[in-house]
Amino acid sequence: MRTGFELKILAENLEEAEDLAKALIARFLGIEHSEVADKVDIELRVAFPKAESLSEIEESIAALIFQVTVYGSVKQNSARPFGQ
Repeated sequence: MRTGFELKILAENLEEAEDLAKALIARFLGIEHSEVADKVDIELRVAFPKAESLSEIEESIAALIFQVTVYGSVKQNSARPFGQ
């Protein structure tokens, strides 16, 4: 069985996005926050929250908040057999 993630979060910067993503993934997998980097491949995609018009884009830039989509997958060598 493979486990993958697609999470949407809001963050002001890369450090905040990475920390929140790792915390959520660690909680779901039942592992320590510090183990996430070794056990999960993570990709962050950054965008403005639902900004389609020029005014919405300008508001998003002024607010300095980003919508981050977190894509992740558990590394195959880290997966535990089911039930263990």
